[in-house]
Amino acid sequence: MKVFFFNLFLSLTFSLTGLTQLDVETFISRGIEDMELDYFFTAEYYFNKAIELDSSCADAFFYRGLTYAKGARADRWDPAIRDFSICIELDSTKNYSEAYYSVGTHMTYYVERFNKRNPSDSLSEFEIKEKASYFLKKSYYLKPSETLLLNVLFWHTFYGYNFVAIDLLTEELIKDENNIKLLKRKGQILLSLYKYDEALNVFDKLIKLNRQDAESYYYNAIIMQEKANMDANLTLDKKVYCKNLKKAKKFGFEIQEYLCKDCGIK
Repeated sequence: MKVFFFNLFLSLTFSLTGLTQLDVETFISRGIEDMELDYFFTAEYYFNKAIELDSSCADAFFYRGLTYAKGARADRWDPAIRDFSICIELDSTKNYSEAYYSVGTHMTYYVERFNKRNPSDSLSEFEIKEKASYFLKKSYYLKPSETLLLNVLFWHTFYGYNFVAIDLLTEELIKDENNIKLLKRKGQILLSLYKYDEALNVFDKLIKLNRQDAESYYYNAIIMQEKANMDANLTLDKKVYCKNLKKAKKFGFEIQEYLCKDCGIK
């Protein structure tokens, strides 16, 4: 109710000043200014006016969705996703990285609701994951950053698209082959895929880059153990295994108690 009267007040005030006669771009510009100042109610009003004037304006839907998301109100998240989806449909050529990322991360939830409403047109689990992967990769390619890449990788592993995550990492490591964060993430994902030799190569490289990388020593020991468990013809080299665990412990990695007992680590 408060929001209704607030918007009514704005509408009457702006009508008196002639503001309602402004064009779409001006409404969007003023909306962005208020959104960046955390004036979400007035920002929403401006974007609503822009959409009233031009319902095919992708920017208006994008920034209104961003206003909903930035406002951090639970009742505004669904409208935010809806606006992001609309802006992508209206114009897929613009840099709507945040929109692609938001839709990609909520694809499962979003599509499950779509399937319930439209059972005859429901999407399969494979189609959902394919769409999610597309949106997430698009968000990164539009606005690349290491932080965004790591988030995109997380969601790919969440959706079970580990091989796509590896492809993305391989692509980025060509540009920066000694990137510690990306190498470590690649090693962890390879380990989850049971690609032990490839993972071991990655952690060996990390140790060469940093002789005090406790986590990489730990992963090397775990990989040695896993390989021995998987292959009855392979004997665990206890000396090297314990050496890795001891170094991991020495450089600050917290080792599980049962592993410490195996190697006499105190």
